[in-house]
Amino acid sequence: MTDNPLLALRERITELDLKLLELLAERRELALEVARAKLHTHRPIRDKERERDLLDKLIEAAKPHHFDGHYITRLFQLIIEDSVLTQQALLQHHLNPTGAHSARVAFLGPKGSYSHLAARQYAARHFEQLVECGCQKFQDIFAMVETGQADYGVLPIENTT
Repeated sequence: MTDNPLLALRERITELDLKLLELLAERRELALEVARAKLHTHRPIRDKERERDLLDKLIEAAKPHHFDGHYITRLFQLIIEDSVLTQQALLQHHLNPTGAHSARVAFLGPKGSYSHLAARQYAARHFEQLVECGCQKFQDIFAMVETGQADYGVLPIENTT
């Protein structure tokens, strides 16, 4: 046992964090099973009503533990989004089983832009390697995809800032 109680507490927190990672991995595996079931029953990946009901249930369950509803919502929206993205990746692989190991993705703006980050996030789930193509205008992105210089194009629909 250590003389510094802070170190012992931090070790316990780390142990809990590692357990949380194991639980999140288990949840992701269940999300894959859900995706396979949806694939066979031709159900959509996203079920907004189910997500709303789940969030309501979790917020209510968190109250005795004195967790803020906004915190629970933000936390579980991230977890739900991971499940949705995991399911989408499985569906895409099912629809395109020969899937490429690499992709060229055109995006708006320089590296570090939101479009670039979105392209990287998408590619991380679908490809082993990514060739990044920054473009100045929407038309440049369209041209790169149309001419085969890029396999995908990422276009921002809305700027929420």
